Amino acid sequence: VFILVFILLSCEGSKNNDDVVLARVGKKKLFFKDLPTQLNGPNIKKNDVSVFVNSWVNDQVLFISAEKEGFLNDRVLKERTEKYYKDIVISSFVETKTNIINKITKEDVLSYYNNNKLSFIRKRDGVFARHFVLEDLNLAKKIKVQLSKTKRSVNVDQYLNDTSYIREGLLSKDLNDLLFNSNTSIVGPVLYNKKYHVFEIVSRYKKGSLYGLEEVHDEVYQRLMKKVSISGTSRLLDSLKRKNDVFINLNY
Repeated sequence: VFILVFILLSCEGSKNNDDVVLARVGKKKLFFKDLPTQLNGPNIKKNDVSVFVNSWVNDQVLFISAEKEGFLNDRVLKERTEKYYKDIVISSFVETKTNIINKITKEDVLSYYNNNKLSFIRKRDGVFARHFVLEDLNLAKKIKVQLSKTKRSVNVDQYLNDTSYIREGLLSKDLNDLLFNSNTSIVGPVLYNKKYHVFEIVSRYKKGSLYGLEEVHDEVYQRLMKKVSISGTSRLLDSLKRKNDVFINLNY
């Protein structure tokens, strides 16, 4: 096994790196040009390349070892491979022929939501919150103070970890209690996983309340896609069966 990982590419000559071998396992080689698009650019990070290269090496070592022990001739694996390939081809064919995506409109989404609101009721309390993560307790306290002010002297967003909807019971007990056992909009800091967490709660939602369409839009869209897909696939199959020589033995 040979591995070469280095900082490439902040230089103008990066275009000449295509034939550089990053790793080799036996006769199999990984060239720089084989890196995924997101890793083959002017701002790539050494660590990201290293992770990918090591993963490639591990996969090659395992695959070559499996090949030596005859796993490529395993009947069950061959059947699974053929089925997987066939499923991908069928899925692509059906999606192209039924043109599912273009058949779902905004009106369809809104209509489905309005007609199925009972399926979009919250089963647990929830909050929509901004989550700040800091390594220093004093800084965490400072951020909490700043969040309570209208005019802020510190750019708190540089410590923002994420903004998301959080269901009760989803996080650890310490963080869950912090969010749901308080009525204040700014909570924390609390120590968890060696870091301090502060939350700015934008809105609270009670169990039994209705999810807004903007919160479940993607789910509604997926449901409609599945519904349209089943209907479109059925019509497509009926049409194709009439064009093909199909025989089904009804005795079995």
